[in-house]
Formats: sequence, structure tokens, C-alpha cells
Amino acid sequence: MHLKIAIFIIFQIVFSVLSKINSQTAKVDFIILDSTINNSKFHISYPVIFSGDLLIDSTINQSLVNNILQSSNTVEDEFIEMMNSFHSFEINHEITYNKNGILSILYSIDICGGNCDYTQLPIVYSLDNGKKLKINSILDTTSLHQNVLKKEINKQYQENINRIIQLDKQCNTCSESEHEFYDQYLIPKYKNCMSDFKLDEFCIYNNEITFFSDCFFSYAEKQYRPDLDFSFSFEEIKAYLKVNL
Repeated sequence: MHLKIAIFIIFQIVFSVLSKINSQTAKVDFIILDSTINNSKFHISYPVIFSGDLLIDSTINQSLVNNILQSSNTVEDEFIEMMNSFHSFEINHEITYNKNGILSILYSIDICGGNCDYTQLPIVYSLDNGKKLKINSILDTTSLHQNVLKKEINKQYQENINRIIQLDKQCNTCSESEHEFYDQYLIPKYKNCMSDFKLDEFCIYNNEITFFSDCFFSYAEKQYRPDLDFSFSFEEIKAYLKVNL
């Protein structure tokens, strides 16, 4: 009897350890929907996660599908509907980090209708429970923002504001309305983006964390999108890390 209890306890410990090991990383496959019609390319690629835990896998995979769908359709039906609505589109996913119980995914979305728009959407999941992770579970964001990130955000936005000011000054052929576009629209927009910047959107890579600005610029304004790079190596921010990366 005691032997059976001992074996049972050992089995439970081994199972627990193996489950923990399996939860540290996930196997990832991709489903691809592809079509080309009259030189227009339609493409969706999205990951399917296998962590070894059916509940966690179901939670993450449903979330990934929901991020694509605009209705209650299947992804295949949505694909066909989008083909009827746009001239072309590409939706891709990159797995940027997949270890230590964390899965980081970067969406790249390029859609052309009347105009074309391109955006990136980062999402980070816990492989321990399948839930989306917020940055404050990864980093001490209060200290990081005050001591590191805020200075870098202000610096890079100011560099872009200075670039727009120079464009305005150097445009000798610009009309009054074009000068007003620089002075009364673009520069205030940059300043608002700088002051409104949040740490909500981030992506983890093997050696760094990148923060994304959600400041929207339309296709017509694409040449004026600020040139920003809020990436910090693990070494730079190790004093603020809450988890092992």
C-alpha cells in the first residue's frame, strides 16, 4: 500500500515537472490561405499553437482567430469576404519570442481598398494560462518610463518634429495651405502622439523588447510617419525586468 502511494506521489511530481517544462515553449504551425486574381494578391497566414495543454491552446488559438475575424464567419469565409471588399491584402504573423513560458507574436497587416494602409499589431501571451500579457507583468513600467523610456520617446519625437520644421522652412515653393499643413497639423499631431504615448503595445524578441507607437498616419500621410525605434536590449533594462527572459 505504501509502495503504491509512493509511486503515485512520484508520478504526480514527474507529471508536474514535465508539464512545467512543456509550458515553457510551444510548437507553432501556420495555416495559410492564398489566392491571386488579376495580379491582386490575397494572403492570410496565422499560427496554430500547441503547448501541450489543450485548454491553453484553445484559449490562444481562439484569440488569434478572433483578431482576424470581423464577424462570426470562419477564417475561410472571412477570407472570401475580404477578397470581395479589397483590391488586395496580406496578413502575416511572426513569432518573435517563444520560450520561458512567453509567446510573442507580431501581426503585419497590409490592406488595399481605395487606398492602402499598413499596420503592425504586437500581442504577447502567457503559455502558463493562455492569457494576454500586459507590459507591467514583464517590467517595472513606472520606473522604466520615468528613467528610460520617457526620455527616449521625447528625444525621438523631437527629432521628427525638427525634421518637419526643416521641411517646412526649405519648401520655398509651398503654398500657404501647405505651410499650414506642416505648422498647424503635422507638428501638433507629433506632439500629441509624444504626450499620449502608452506602453500598451510591445513585442518581445530574443534579445530586446520593442514598444510600438499607436499614432495613426493614413496612406496619404505615409511619407510623414515619424521614424521611431523604441527598442531596448535585455541588458539595458535588466534592472526593471520582473521575469526571466
